Amino acid sequence: MFKKQKIGSCAFCFVLLLFSGAVNAAYEKVHKCDQLAGHPKDPSRMAKGVKFSQIVPRPALMACARAVKSHPDTVRFIYQLGRAYESSGQKRKAFKYYKLAADKGYVIANYNLGWAYAQGTGTSINYPRALSYFERSVRKGGPGANEIRRIMFSPEGYSNEDFMKVLYIGELRKTRFNKSKAAKYLHQFTQLFENTSGCKNMISGVAMTKLLKHTQVNLLTDMMALFAGGGQRSGRDWGASALDGYSRGRQFSENIVAKLDRIKADAKLFHNRHGCHTPVAKRMFAEIDAFARGVSGPSFTDQVRSKVLGQ
Repeated sequence: MFKKQKIGSCAFCFVLLLFSGAVNAAYEKVHKCDQLAGHPKDPSRMAKGVKFSQIVPRPALMACARAVKSHPDTVRFIYQLGRAYESSGQKRKAFKYYKLAADKGYVIANYNLGWAYAQGTGTSINYPRALSYFERSVRKGGPGANEIRRIMFSPEGYSNEDFMKVLYIGELRKTRFNKSKAAKYLHQFTQLFENTSGCKNMISGVAMTKLLKHTQVNLLTDMMALFAGGGQRSGRDWGASALDGYSRGRQFSENIVAKLDRIKADAKLFHNRHGCHTPVAKRMFAEIDAFARGVSGPSFTDQVRSKVLGQ
């Protein structure tokens, strides 16, 4: 009985020894470089990782330089040395190690290269290359989906997808869209950006003035048409006319509020996706500026004849 217990306890010790050995082996793979410069979203990370703003440059550089020297074939350390260099302000060296890691197949290094090309960090700005590296990262399970949306424009999700599409590609003046209504929409859209921090003066003063003129003339003639519609029937039945005028006026106000809410939602969606100074944002506002400069100003007389007099 005693021997069986001894054998059993020895077997248990052997299993425990194997388990502890496996745990120790796993922990041995975690280097100080992993702890000081690993990326939190790296699919191949060996530690929790740290945000870029939390990297302490000198210790991270020392640890990762030692790791690369001791394990030159471990691509993870090459990538993390790039993060350490970037945190210390040595952007060209950071770009060099990101590129080396990406060429060796390290997924998240593509994400960092995407940012490098998008912001000109350690290299020149090149948006097509930035997009290709972000796409490569996403295809292989890394981050970059949000960055792709900021570099690529999609009309999906806006209140009028067709309108946003033709606006972005610079074809708005050649389409069936009412140019006066388009100008009113773009005035409100641009005004919302003007009231957003860091997004002022996205189009020229000349373009903004033209858009404003369209908005003012259209609003004034719409209101004149609203009151004229009630006045034309007042001689026939003042009570019915007043009631009809009240109903139409309320509907008119509700329509204005609903349209403004849609434009606000569109502007917010665009800002969330592209900000103010990304390639997409710059192109969009350049197209708005070109449209506003090129569209002829509305004739107040023609608007009155059309809306108020029905001619």
